Amino acid sequence: MSHYSMGSDVFSHKGKTIRSTVGVEKADAFVERINAKEKSSYTKIPNGLEYRPDLLANQLYEDPDKLWLICLASNRFDVFEDFAVDSQINLL
Repeated sequence: MSHYSMGSDVFSHKGKTIRSTVGVEKADAFVERINAKEKSSYTKIPNGLEYRPDLLANQLYEDPDKLWLICLASNRFDVFEDFAVDSQINLL
């Protein structure tokens, strides 16, 4: 499941074509639901899964493509900075 499954818009920025879910009603509603949830499902990244949200998503959701759920829920998007061992993340 890609985050684009909620719809996307295509627009041009500085001469490049960009595809984004920003401003798409269904995607924005999804983000609002996540932000409204009580974030009580925090965990720390274990050894062996550092810098690999795809492997973590595969273990948790049986789908490595759902790594974006972990990134979005945790507000962590830089794999090399935000996913070190013992970094705290939020799970949906």
